[in-house]
Amino acid sequence: MAQPAGQLFITDETYKIPVVSCVLFDKTNNSILVQKRIKPDHEKDMYCFPGGKIRKDETVEEAFIRELKEETDLDVDPKTTLDLMGHCSVDQYVILFMLCTTWTGVLTNLEPEKISEYRWIKPSTELYKLPLTKGMEIFNGSVLFFKFMEMVKTGDY
Repeated sequence: MAQPAGQLFITDETYKIPVVSCVLFDKTNNSILVQKRIKPDHEKDMYCFPGGKIRKDETVEEAFIRELKEETDLDVDPKTTLDLMGHCSVDQYVILFMLCTTWTGVLTNLEPEKISEYRWIKPSTELYKLPLTKGMEIFNGSVLFFKFMEMVKTGDY
């Protein structure tokens, strides 16, 4: 069994809160799902991937499945391979970017008090045009993004 992610990011006396970022990639349209936040204290009007805090006794994969269901009503089979694309540190958080290309269900905004919209976008031509959260800015300008775009070009996902 995988180690719970809540126990992974303790170094010295600094504790970073682990957060999963759900990168859904639609292979048929070469698009990714982003959401727009509306809460003033959580980077209002900025775009990010669905996701949230990983609970203490939860693996990254379990958190991915739970967060995606809670926010979008989409289902990911626990047997589905989720690929850890990488991570970054923002303020008191460490964000784990997990890639998924298979899910079921109809996209529904189950948290309208937090999210104003969901949008499928082309990462190569639309992502940089949106106002992004700090974590998304780091993702967009990082090696992670370039690795992701290489996977999209080669179909290696």
